[in-house]
Amino acid sequence: MVDSKNNVNKPLYVLMIMLSAFSGILLLIRFLGFNIVVMPLADIFLCIALSAIIIVLTTFNMKTKCENTKAFSNVYIFLPGLSIVFVLLINNTMNTSARLILFLVTLGCGITLFFSGIKCRLIKISLGIVYSIVIIPIVSVLLLSTILPPFGHNEVIQSTLSPNGYYKAELWSNCQGALGGATWIDVTRQPDRINLFFAELHRRSTRVYSGRWGESYRMTLHWETDNLLYVDFDTPFAFRFNGQQWIRE
Repeated sequence: MVDSKNNVNKPLYVLMIMLSAFSGILLLIRFLGFNIVVMPLADIFLCIALSAIIIVLTTFNMKTKCENTKAFSNVYIFLPGLSIVFVLLINNTMNTSARLILFLVTLGCGITLFFSGIKCRLIKISLGIVYSIVIIPIVSVLLLSTILPPFGHNEVIQSTLSPNGYYKAELWSNCQGALGGATWIDVTRQPDRINLFFAELHRRSTRVYSGRWGESYRMTLHWETDNLLYVDFDTPFAFRFNGQQWIRE
């Protein structure tokens, strides 16, 4: 009879708990209306630390022998999916190079454990194809964003605070060259960022207007009250906050 206490693959569970905890924290931050941005140099340290931990846990997991392999089947099946969720949630939290390294390490280790832990060939082939279809575009886009320079140019034409400083409105010009561009008006609750020891929480903006490129140079923003934003344009219009969302009037 197999001793269940000695049959626990601890590195696998530690890896799953770590990825789940980080994913949960990042989801909570987004639910509260923020994005987290790790400070320069701290993002490199965080990338190296997390990558090293994931690689070590993966290595120990590969060496851990577990007779009751079926007990861990579900964990191995969902590990690549959890890895994908994690790498998507850390998008824009650190510089592109550090993010790319962490992406490749996390996804690589997740897929390695999936193929080494799943014994059913049908599940291995079918889910392997599904995960490949999802992962290849993610990695391709990240590689292209690392190699190619940023496309287009965003410029703040005007920025203004509401009378009591509760909101900030920004008028953006988005230029995409031959493809044209856009005009955006974003409203952000203040304060728009919270400083942490090694990172900043950036409050997400609400885009209240999206128009054609060039309109921004004929627009002027001004606040009537903290909940009423006027836009002087060819045909003036306004946005009012009704307690839940911004509505165009």
